[in-house]
Amino acid sequence: MLAGLTKMQKFRRLKHTTSVRLRYHSSTTKKYRWKRALIAVDTASDISVISRRLINQDLHIPIRKVEGEIAQRLHASNQWPNDTIIGYVDLTWRMEQNPHMEYRTQFFVESHNPYYTVILGRQDAKRANMLNK
Repeated sequence: MLAGLTKMQKFRRLKHTTSVRLRYHSSTTKKYRWKRALIAVDTASDISVISRRLINQDLHIPIRKVEGEIAQRLHASNQWPNDTIIGYVDLTWRMEQNPHMEYRTQFFVESHNPYYTVILGRQDAKRANMLNK
């Protein structure tokens, strides 16, 4: 997976690959759980993106339809092909090396099965102090 991420880094200008925990509500246990994932920062993007595979196979959470103000934000970013985004999810996450700080981010769900699991856009990375490293 890291070899594929390196290819993607060249294309999307990805940096700061790190391990995070994503919080989700388990439909089987009816409790909140944490799932480990790799996250990279895309300094060229205004939006954060997550893979459909991670949502469907690991988190099992509903994907919301992109419409209204959220659709305007996606179209205004003009950085991802709109036909590859199938919806969005709101997730709480934390970095493994700093489990006391949690962040809430809106992730657009990518329809293809990309080489990455999660890409954090410039503004979300800035909020999490990931651009200063």
